[in-house]
Amino acid sequence: MTFTRWFFSTNHKDIGTLYL
Repeated sequence: MTFTRWFFSTNHKDIGTLYL
């Protein structure tokens, strides 16, 4: 649940949308 995890998640743009 760290910012780094979220930052890397955006790379997939799959989990990133979930957070956004």
